[in-house]
Amino acid sequence: MRLLELLDSAGYALPGDVENVEVTGVTSNSKAVLAGNVFIAVCGMHRNGADFAKEAVANGAVLIVSENDLKGLPCLVVKNARKALAELLNAWHGNPCDALSLIGVTGTNGKTSTATMLYAILRRA
Repeated sequence: MRLLELLDSAGYALPGDVENVEVTGVTSNSKAVLAGNVFIAVCGMHRNGADFAKEAVANGAVLIVSENDLKGLPCLVVKNARKALAELLNAWHGNPCDALSLIGVTGTNGKTSTATMLYAILRRA
C-alpha cells in the first residue's frame, strides 16, 4: 500500500515534504520498526514516543506520526497520536471496523437481561 493511500484512507493528508513511498506496516514500537513502516509516536505515562523517533527512522520508518513537530524527520503532526494509531491501523488492515455492528447496553439495572434477550433475538434473526 502506498503512503498516500494509507493516509487518505485514515483521513489524513500526505505532508508536502514526504515522498509517497510503499508502506510495509504501522507500529507504535520503535524497536519493532522495519523498513517502510509508519511509526506512531504515542505519548505514554513515563516516556513520549517522539523520544524514539530518530531510532524509528534509523530502523527504516518512512513517516513519524506525532503530536510534536519533529524537525528534520519525515513527520505528520496530529492532535491525538493514540487516535491516529487506531485510524491508521484500521486503514492498514482494510477498514474492518466498517463491517462491525455495535450495540451498547448501559444503565443501573437489567443490563444482563437486556443483553441476553438481544443475543437471543439477533441469533434467531
